[in-house]
Parts: sequence; structure tokens; C-alpha cells
Amino acid sequence: MTPALFAQSLLSELSLPVTQNNIAALVAIQNQEGGHEHNSAWYNPLNTMLDPRTGKSAGKVMAYSSWDEGIRATASTMSQPNMRAIVAALARSASPEETLKAFANSPWGWYDAKTGSRLPYPAALAVVRSPGLLAKFGAMAYRGGDAMFGFTGGLPLPMWSGALAAGFGGLVGSQLARQHPVLGTALGIALGGGAWYAIGKIARG
Repeated sequence: MTPALFAQSLLSELSLPVTQNNIAALVAIQNQEGGHEHNSAWYNPLNTMLDPRTGKSAGKVMAYSSWDEGIRATASTMSQPNMRAIVAALARSASPEETLKAFANSPWGWYDAKTGSRLPYPAALAVVRSPGLLAKFGAMAYRGGDAMFGFTGGLPLPMWSGALAAGFGGLVGSQLARQHPVLGTALGIALGGGAWYAIGKIARG
């Protein structure tokens, strides 16, 4: 999955025009939001809070189980009445800057959680105003999202397998520590910490 492909899929899910203006705007918004790539909101580049089980906001940014689920959740969020300005801009394939402004001024947009004041969105503007940046980011492959277990409730695999590996390392270390305390403690820390790090790197791509 790339930001450009996510944008196209989202537009298709919403039955909106799949145009260069719309793709550019949605690619830039993904760059501004940083979901999936820069946090643990798997399959959620726009950091939506919609809980697919209830169809309502979960009050926190969600992680999803697949790209299909993430696209549907994002489309459902955009379909809410308070997001009409965003959908209207996309429906007429407005300029990317106009769509960014509609997004930034919506409840989904960027604002200071403490003061409620709106924040600038220079990262998104920089992308839409630079063909080079737009092409580069739009074609960037998102890191692997296959590190999810369906039964973990949205927690990434490293959190579970890493914890098990760390526990195993601690057990080995504790047994060895009976005869060699220093060596056993060091080995337990090395095995546990090393396993957590290695599994996390592999699973997250």
C-alpha cells in the first residue's frame, strides 16, 4: 500500500472523483497526519478515531486489522455530517489547497488540544506545492502492517511476542543466576531485550 493508492481506494469507497487534485490533497493529508507509518495506528494513515464495531468515535486514534477495514473506517468518518466541507471539496475536485483548508477547519483538522486554536499545516502544504515531494511521498510503500493479531484488540505483534520472549530470557537468566548471579542477570537482560527489539523490527518491517 502507498499513500497514493490509499487515496484512490478511499475516493472509490466514497464514490468521489479519482482525480489528481483529490489524490494530491489526500496524499498530503496522510503526510501531515503520519498514521500507520509513524505511530501504531495500523492501517489508519489519517488517524481516524472511528470504532468499526460501533460506528462511533472511540475517543482515541484507532488501529485496524487490514487496509480494507482502515479504508472503510476512514470513509465512514468522512461521511459524517460535520465533514461535509471536506467531501464537498473532493466532490468538485477542488484545488488541493482548498481541500486541505476544508480538512484543517473541520473537527478532524489540526488544533491545539489545550487552547482549541487551529494549527498551521505546513507539512501538507509543502507536499502539494512540490511535485517532487508529492511524487516521492505518494509512491512510498507503507511499512508492513502484518504485525497484527486479530485477538490482540489492535495491539501490534511485538508487544505480545516481545513480552513472551523477554519473559523467556528472564527465566533462563534466573535459572543461571542461581549459580552465577551476575552472568545470569546479564544474560536474562540481553536475551529479553534483544528478542523484543529483533521481533519488533521484523514484525513492523
